[in-house]
Amino acid sequence: MKQIILSIAVLLLMIQSFSQTTALTKEDYLQKSKNQNTAGWVLLGGGVTLSALGIIMISNSTASYFSFSDSYNYSNDKSSTAGVLGIAGIGAMFGSIPFFISSSKNARKAATISFNNQKILLLQQNSFVVNAQPTVTLKIRL
Repeated sequence: MKQIILSIAVLLLMIQSFSQTTALTKEDYLQKSKNQNTAGWVLLGGGVTLSALGIIMISNSTASYFSFSDSYNYSNDKSSTAGVLGIAGIGAMFGSIPFFISSSKNARKAATISFNNQKILLLQQNSFVVNAQPTVTLKIRL
């Protein structure tokens, strides 16, 4: 019984040690922000395109609906397809919003304050001396 409890405890400790993650760097946050921004623009552009296509198809089907032809079933099928395209386009446009929000959050995380030592030249007793001066740096990548 003791061996089983000891084996389970060792197994749980090993599982915990393998689940550690490393912190993301500024470059990781910037790349993540760029990818999310690209995904947001692709979804927004695709949504606008699908919605416009749906609106064009609906306008064409209603124009043919009021014409004096006997193809009412064809126009109804066309308008239902246009409605699905329009709804999918609107959904894609709304789906792009979370990508833009998370992209801006990751960009803000990347633009952090860092403390560095910057080398400066000082004049001491008629000669130049390189001295390290602590600086506060705010990096904003555009």
